[in-house]
Amino acid sequence: MGRQVSGFCFDFDGVLVDTPSFGFKIICEVFDFYELKPPTLVEFYRDLPKALQPYFKEYPPVKTPLEWFDEYAPNCKPNFFAEVPQVLSTLRDRGIPMWLISANSAQWVNTLCASVNVHHYFGEVCTGIDNKSEHLSLFCKHHGFDPTEVAYVGDFPSDMQHARDAGVCAIGKSISSEEIDDLLFEHGAHHCIDSLHDLLSFVPSPAEEEIIAATTYEINMWNYSKRGRGNKGKKFTVTVQSHGSDELRVHKGKAPSYRDAIKMLREYVPGHLIARNPPDKNGITTLSA
Repeated sequence: MGRQVSGFCFDFDGVLVDTPSFGFKIICEVFDFYELKPPTLVEFYRDLPKALQPYFKEYPPVKTPLEWFDEYAPNCKPNFFAEVPQVLSTLRDRGIPMWLISANSAQWVNTLCASVNVHHYFGEVCTGIDNKSEHLSLFCKHHGFDPTEVAYVGDFPSDMQHARDAGVCAIGKSISSEEIDDLLFEHGAHHCIDSLHDLLSFVPSPAEEEIIAATTYEINMWNYSKRGRGNKGKKFTVTVQSHGSDELRVHKGKAPSYRDAIKMLREYVPGHLIARNPPDKNGITTLSA
């Protein structure tokens, strides 16, 4: 069964607000302006300082990309992801406490939160935080949570490392890219999600809890063989047996991609969050619910 949590800590940029695509656009424009080859999206996510090195090496005296960003920001605000208000409201209604930890400034975070009226969902908002692992540990201790009961939702590899260091569940907010998924898993993510709606699998409603309590699942997952980039060389077969109170159901399916297989499993195994297990010694990766 997917692990359930008692509290969520959220990163701000890239999780609640679509800042990465906004920032990536600005960085590409800066590089284009100076006739430099811009970083790829994966390079942007993997190691931003390294991705920016060609710029600083070539043009150290001029303004930094952050200064360019500050020039854009007053006139071009990034948008909240559409599902944010509904998901936060549902989590609150299910009695789940939520906190916000961001490396960005209080002015930036508070102004954007006020624009869509979501500030009140968070019991605490901490800004200007670079060492998130330390604050995650403090949150757990202050509120009396075992770290394994808390999940941190971030979008960068460093977020996954901070969550792991604090001993909490690391959830990567992805951008519908298997390459970014792999990058987040590589740095410690327990789960990757495309939408915050997927977080509701951690905290099923009372009706969903009744279904889960009355059902056991036997899941035989696919062999996952990665012989190249993209989906080439990957084989996905899914078999799920659900033992309900009065019947046995068997679901079988095939999927051409990792993401299609995840979607299939979410239909077959309601009320659970699907986790990808690390590759074994033979390079075989399995999923579990």
